Amino acid sequence: MIDVSNLRFALCNFFVLLVEDARAAIDRQRQAVSDSLGRASIAMQLPGLREGSSHPSLTRRATRHSIAKAIGRHLTRLLIPVAISLSATSAPALEVVHPAPESAEDTRFEYYWQLLARALAITESDFGPSALHPAASAMTEPRAIEELMNGSGKITVLVHGNVADYEKQLLPIYFPLDKGLLGYRVFLIRSETQARMNSVKGLRDLQQHSFGQGSTWADATILRKAGLPVVEGTSYEGLFSMLSAGRFELFSRGVVEIGDELARHKSAHPELTIEQGLLLHYPLTRYFYVCRSPEGEALARRISTGLERMLSDGSFDKMFQTFKAPIEDQIGLRNRLLIEIDNPLQTPKTPLYRPELWYDPRRDN
Repeated sequence: MIDVSNLRFALCNFFVLLVEDARAAIDRQRQAVSDSLGRASIAMQLPGLREGSSHPSLTRRATRHSIAKAIGRHLTRLLIPVAISLSATSAPALEVVHPAPESAEDTRFEYYWQLLARALAITESDFGPSALHPAASAMTEPRAIEELMNGSGKITVLVHGNVADYEKQLLPIYFPLDKGLLGYRVFLIRSETQARMNSVKGLRDLQQHSFGQGSTWADATILRKAGLPVVEGTSYEGLFSMLSAGRFELFSRGVVEIGDELARHKSAHPELTIEQGLLLHYPLTRYFYVCRSPEGEALARRISTGLERMLSDGSFDKMFQTFKAPIEDQIGLRNRLLIEIDNPLQTPKTPLYRPELWYDPRRDN
């Protein structure tokens, strides 16, 4: 909808400028005629003045011409912004579709969709309106990636870790959405396991314990590369049942998600708890990914513009602080034994050269 107050203001300015130009045109033409009277070759200097023409007639014709030019000039100034406004407001909303949660209790990605909604909203004046919503039905991660790669429209954006395979298949937006918090990992365990974990003093000790991970998750590869035994599960929800049944000892989870996950599964699996003393870390964050297509590239430019604008105006850090505030109190990051491993899946394009995009619990509050 056009802003009526702005349009009224523009019209007032138009008429003020028009009157000013008309007055100036009359003064200029009167001065031109006055100057020409003292010269012998008025007809040569003013071709519009023929023998028998009156000087007032010349002035009126020239003045009308100047006023017409002024009207055209100021109408252009007025109508271009109005046309732009009409174009922006009448353009169809860009449909942006993200994966649906895998279950009613799956809240893992809510923060990221809130970031995306803000990035789209803050760029509406530049790129036009948008409509963000989840896909019509939940789908597995490989299916979501396939739909995005094919450009079917069922998915137009997803969130995933910064791993090389995904960055080749899809178009990443190199902006760490969680400032690297995803790379800080703690473990869901059965309560009885804690006594054994108290004796872990480093990576070598940790390699004696089994880890549960999704069969398609990049984390499984990262853990195996570090010599950590991995037991795979075929579904996210099924891994909680596998842990409860003793199929593996440790369910490695990001500090950003483990609290909500435990709260959601505690009633079904009351024996589960968060391991108390260890903090595993490898460089890992989450990006937005879009399709490698002209439409995907346009969406990537818009999202990137929005995220950088949010970083500049402080809204990104404000949302991040809200996101991580309960994590530090619950997990106690600074009081845990930190065990570092490599991430062989990250690419040289990972923006490690921008420290403002990364969180370090040993440095930052």
